[in-house]
Amino acid sequence: MVTLLREDAQAVLAATRIRLLCLDLDGTLLDDEKNISDANRAAIARARRAGIAVAIASGRHPFSVEQVTEDLGIPACAVCLSGAYAVLGDVCVHACPLDGAVLESLIGCAERQGAYIAISGAGFNLTCGFIDR
Repeated sequence: MVTLLREDAQAVLAATRIRLLCLDLDGTLLDDEKNISDANRAAIARARRAGIAVAIASGRHPFSVEQVTEDLGIPACAVCLSGAYAVLGDVCVHACPLDGAVLESLIGCAERQGAYIAISGAGFNLTCGFIDR
């Protein structure tokens, strides 16, 4: 990424071919403390100046992704919940919710097995059980 986002003629050439930069969060854009490094901030700013749109692709919830886009000062453009939910600005442009009966069945199965389960949606995260690491 750094090579493509240098501040020179190559940046202009790259911008003619690259139109969108999608970034994962944990372990990619964010460090181990969940912070954005100065180098990553600078690279994103260079990409935007070169006309490249920046989006987030993450397993995280939309509200977590929104915190990152606000921190970066970029428009909210993200695929969240591992592809189950996508936002563009304040608008949900894709949602793939599970049927309530399916959710009840999954929860029942987890309870019978004594298993940990996490169920997430655009505005919630429900967990049940313990993770034994």
